[in-house]
Amino acid sequence: MASNTSRPISRINFPLAVLWLGSVGIASLGYLLMSSGNADQVLVYTAVEADYVKLFAAQSATTVGGMLIAVGVLGVLLALTAQVITRRPSATTDVVVLDSSDIDSTDIESTEADDKASAEGVDAAAAESAVETKAKPTSQVAPKAKAAPKAKVTSTRAPSAKPSSDS
Repeated sequence: MASNTSRPISRINFPLAVLWLGSVGIASLGYLLMSSGNADQVLVYTAVEADYVKLFAAQSATTVGGMLIAVGVLGVLLALTAQVITRRPSATTDVVVLDSSDIDSTDIESTEADDKASAEGVDAAAAESAVETKAKPTSQVAPKAKAAPKAKVTSTRAPSAKPSSDS
């Protein structure tokens, strides 16, 4: 016998399943409506007499059917995107738990130096290197970008907004 590898029902994403089914259903309904509208237009065009009410109804059915197809395809793309997002593996994050015995005076001093440095606009990595700490940083801090130079103003006069007389 083959082993049952199906997932339990609690793992089914019902909103995503409804989105898939609804999108395919709307696109199918649009196709049927557009096909019937096109068939009705052919009947009106091949008839000897002109029946404008039937022609306008058939054109409307074709237009609405085409719109439903577009909405259905958009729903399928949205469902596919939602499924990719929900199925991708989650990023693991490391959680560090500290108790009071892990903290010593050098950690407190480095935190105070970081606070002072950020208040003065100095890079946090430079302030951390100034004070020796036991803990090693897990990631590098990117240096702050330099501000762009200010643009020089060559004229302080505003342009005139006079209407032109081209008559």
